[in-house]
Amino acid sequence: MSTFLYLQINIIGILLLIIMYVNVTQSHAGKNSIDQNLFKLLILSVIAIFVFDSGMWFIDGKTFTYAKAINYITTTIYLILNPVTCFFWLLYGKHKLSAETKFTIKHLQLYLIPVIINTILVIASIKTGWIFYIDEMNIYHRGDLMNFTAILPFSYFFIMSYIVLKQSRKKQSIISKEMYRYFFLFPIPPILGAIIQLLYYGVSLIWVGMLISTFIIFIHIQNKQIYKDSLTGLYNRRFFENQLRNPFMPTQKGKHLFTLMIDIDNFKTINDTYGHLSGDFALIEVANTLKAACIRNDYIVRYGGDEFFVLGYCSDKLHLQKKITTIENEIIQNNSQNDLPFSISISIGHSISTESERNTITALMKKADDSMYEVKKRKKNRPKSDSCNERVTSNCRPCQ
Repeated sequence: MSTFLYLQINIIGILLLIIMYVNVTQSHAGKNSIDQNLFKLLILSVIAIFVFDSGMWFIDGKTFTYAKAINYITTTIYLILNPVTCFFWLLYGKHKLSAETKFTIKHLQLYLIPVIINTILVIASIKTGWIFYIDEMNIYHRGDLMNFTAILPFSYFFIMSYIVLKQSRKKQSIISKEMYRYFFLFPIPPILGAIIQLLYYGVSLIWVGMLISTFIIFIHIQNKQIYKDSLTGLYNRRFFENQLRNPFMPTQKGKHLFTLMIDIDNFKTINDTYGHLSGDFALIEVANTLKAACIRNDYIVRYGGDEFFVLGYCSDKLHLQKKITTIENEIIQNNSQNDLPFSISISIGHSISTESERNTITALMKKADDSMYEVKKRKKNRPKSDSCNERVTSNCRPCQ
C-alpha cells in the first residue's frame, strides 16, 4: 500500500514539475536568460529524482529476471542525482543574488566537490556497500555511510543560507528584502523531510519537500512577471506602485538616492511617420541602453508610454552625471550602428537626495520631472541649424 501511495505522490510531483517547466520555457520575459536556464535545470533535476525514486519503489523486492541489476542501476543514478539538484539550486541562487555572472563560474569547480565525492562513494558502494546494498531478495538497505552522503546535498543549502544572510546585511535593497526571504526559506521543507526520512526508515519526504520549495520559487517568479513590461522587459508602473511605494527609502552609508526621468524626443513623430513597429523598436533600444548603463541594483521602470524612470544610489553628483553621460553616449553609438530613417533622442532629468533632508521618492521624482522638461525646453529653443548639427542630442533626421 505504501509503495502505491508513494508512486502516486511522485507522479503528481512529476506532472506539477512538467507544468512549471513548460510555463518557464514559454515565458517571454527573460527568455533564454541565465536565470531561466538555471531554474529549468533545477526543475529537470527534480523531475529526474522523482522518476528514479519511483523506479526504486517499484523494483524493490521484485524477483524477475535482471530485477536486481535494474535495482542497482536505478538506485545508483538516484543517489548520484541527490546533490546535483542542490548544486543547480546553489548556482541559480548565486546568480540571482550576485551582480556578476562570473562569480558563479569562477567557483564552479569548488561547488562540484560534494557532487564528485558523492558520485565516487555511490559507485564504490556497488562493491563495498558503503552507502547502500541490495540483498538476495532484491531489497534495498542503507549502508554505514548513508548519513554522510545525506549531508552532502544539504551542504549547498547551508552555503546558500550563509550567502543570503551575508548579502542581506551588507546590501540594502531599495525594495523589500522579499527575494532574500525566499532564498533563505527555500531549504526548510526538504531539510525537514530529510530529518523525518532519516529518523523513520521507509518514509520518503525529502523530495516532496524539494517540490514544495521549487513550487514556492515558481510562484515567486510568476508574481514577478506581473511587474514586468512585456515589450521592454523592464519593471512596469504596477511594480513602482506596489514595490516602491515606501515614501522613505533606506539610507546607504556614503550613498545618495537618485532618480532619473527619461523621455524619448519626438516619439509621436516616429510613430506617425514610420509606424508603431518603429516606435516599439525605439522603446526597446532605450530600454536596452538603460539596462547596459545602469547597475544591477538600480531599478528601471517603463513608467508609461515613452517615459522611463530609474531609481538607485550613487556616491555623488559627479557619479550621477557620469551615468547620464554613459546613457547618452550609448544612444549616440546605437544611432550610428542602426540603419534606420530616424535617430533616437532622449531627454534626461535627474535629482539626487541631499544630506540635510530626507527626500521622499515623490519629491525626487518631481525634481527629476521638472529637470527633464527644462532639458526639453532648451532643445526646443535651440536653432534648427544647431540641432541638426548635433545629432547626438536631437532627433534630427526627420527634420531633414
